[in-house]
Amino acid sequence: MPKVTLAAIVLALSSLIGSMACQKQAAKSPRPDASAASESPKPFTLTLASGGGFSGLIQGYTLSSAGEVKAWRKFPGGPDSITWAKRTGPDSILVLAKALEAFEGIDLKEAGNMTTRIEYALPDTAYRWSISGAGPSPEAPEPFRTWYARAEAYCRGLAPAP
Repeated sequence: MPKVTLAAIVLALSSLIGSMACQKQAAKSPRPDASAASESPKPFTLTLASGGGFSGLIQGYTLSSAGEVKAWRKFPGGPDSITWAKRTGPDSILVLAKALEAFEGIDLKEAGNMTTRIEYALPDTAYRWSISGAGPSPEAPEPFRTWYARAEAYCRGLAPAP
């Protein structure tokens, strides 16, 4: 019968405990592909538009989380007419969306002869705000006073030169 020393038993137990601890830690750690998927933002679109009046013309911009920006116009009863489209970095659009999230709880649904609108559409919900008037004014409530003006300036900066 082989002779087992105390040192051999301690070494064997230490190895066993160490391997059990590593297995337990591995079970707790998320897989790299699972954590990457949970960190990516949901797809969304942002739409800002203004118009109405006697002609009914509405003009605006639609920005997608994929980095696409479209300028469009629409007459009543007609389809959207794309004025221009451009791809840009999705990070800039994500910053605009994150800033708009601060206003999700605001119930602002004014309408008038001329109306200015914002829509933040996610796969499972959409947030809509509107104010009476053709574009935001310095007295307009948020998110129109600062967010709309900033988003509109961003889109105009992307427009092709005339």
